[in-house]
Amino acid sequence: MTDLKTLMNMTGRRALITGAAGGLGRAMADSLAELGADLVLVDLPGADTPAFARQIEQKHGTAVVVKECDLEQAAQRTALAKQVLTGEGHLDVLVNNAAFVGSSNLSGWAEAFEDQTIDTWRRALEVNLTAAFHLCQLFAPALRNSRGGSIINTTSIYGQWGPDWALYEGTGMSNPAAYGASKGGLVQLTRWLSTTLAPEIRVN
Repeated sequence: MTDLKTLMNMTGRRALITGAAGGLGRAMADSLAELGADLVLVDLPGADTPAFARQIEQKHGTAVVVKECDLEQAAQRTALAKQVLTGEGHLDVLVNNAAFVGSSNLSGWAEAFEDQTIDTWRRALEVNLTAAFHLCQLFAPALRNSRGGSIINTTSIYGQWGPDWALYEGTGMSNPAAYGASKGGLVQLTRWLSTTLAPEIRVN
């Protein structure tokens, strides 16, 4: 029987994480690198991803590549996949983690329902849902070629439940309609992909 240490060993595996400079992205990157995975860290231009990448390399000794990408732009998503997979590039794990969240500084976002704008609704669905769909498409061939390819989508309790507004009193955070709608869509996309891409790719 294979022991747990062997099952958890990700040496030689390569994982891509979007939203890598955020709190969840950093925790995911640190954990995957601790297990031996090489990383592709993706975030917006101007994020402090390069400094974080150096910390990971020094701490865990794994290879870390930084890629800048505005996930609102389909052309940039396509270019990202080409860059990652060029030459001998491969991918074993895709983590769709980037999202507009309750503290994002967007016009027409953290407002009363009547003041939430359609433009920002569309932007949120593009980043939180459409980008995940597109990246899954772009990387599916590489993940199929991997031994046990995996997709992980970061969803939310608000993809299943309505918000308790008392939790936000006295804070600068909010819970816009587009956040819950996009995360609910991502939950169902994950279910759909889990049976469609099986058994070559696990989707969670």
